[in-house]
Amino acid sequence: MLSEPWKTLNFNESDIQKIVADSKNSFLLVTRDSEKLAGFALFSEGFLKGCYLKILAVDSDYRGKGIGGQLLREFEKISFKKSPNAYLCVSDFNKSAVGFYQKHGYEEIGTLTDFLVEGKGEIFLRKSIGSIASFEK
Repeated sequence: MLSEPWKTLNFNESDIQKIVADSKNSFLLVTRDSEKLAGFALFSEGFLKGCYLKILAVDSDYRGKGIGGQLLREFEKISFKKSPNAYLCVSDFNKSAVGFYQKHGYEEIGTLTDFLVEGKGEIFLRKSIGSIASFEK
């Protein structure tokens, strides 16, 4: 069963599988237990001198156990080896996810209104470890 933001965005499991399958030149981080997939993060490089987190998802049975934070830290570890910036978008109505990313040091750059669904916005977030000029020295 899908949760937010997928319900409001009218995505189903096959839509999400298609995003993952169509993500050429992307990287997939996966965490699982012996039974099933616990969570995953999908990201790509080369976005505004940084990496862009396309999807971070944790199965409802595993939420609140630190898996989302673990996946996010691994994404950042890879990203910050390549560039000083990590980016993502989060739906403005998905308050728990907004708080999660802010707690992990992401700052709002702006909101893309009516981007995926009429009347809803996608908040564009960035976490940085420095300027591009100082990173490339």
